[in-house]
Amino acid sequence: LHSWAIDDTLFEARLESQQEHIWEKIKSKRLQAITSGVYVESVNKWFHTDEVSVTSYSTIAGMIALNNYEPVQWKVMDNTWLLLTESLFKELQTAMSTKTNANYEVAEMHKAAMLEATNPLEYDYGEYWL
Repeated sequence: LHSWAIDDTLFEARLESQQEHIWEKIKSKRLQAITSGVYVESVNKWFHTDEVSVTSYSTIAGMIALNNYEPVQWKVMDNTWLLLTESLFKELQTAMSTKTNANYEVAEMHKAAMLEATNPLEYDYGEYWL
């Protein structure tokens, strides 16, 4: 009869590789959650938060900081337009920051739980995202 022996070094290397793989998937899910739009309650609308939109928001923030901002018509996720005032922009920025920070916390929670899982490849990281 033959018996099997587990090589602890290989076992740990395999576990670390699986953990790294799932951590990359968690980070991808975090990015998707952050860039999938944000709800602004005062206007009952969802705003884009993709890379191009965030770059535009950065330009607007600069104009506001220079005290040189004029409200513009802004297209939101339901394909309607509204006037993006300075106060609405500040509300949008607060919503974006809140959502981003919350999703980073969710990712870290999932990472910690996944690292404790016996089988990281079976860990379900699909819940709690905003």
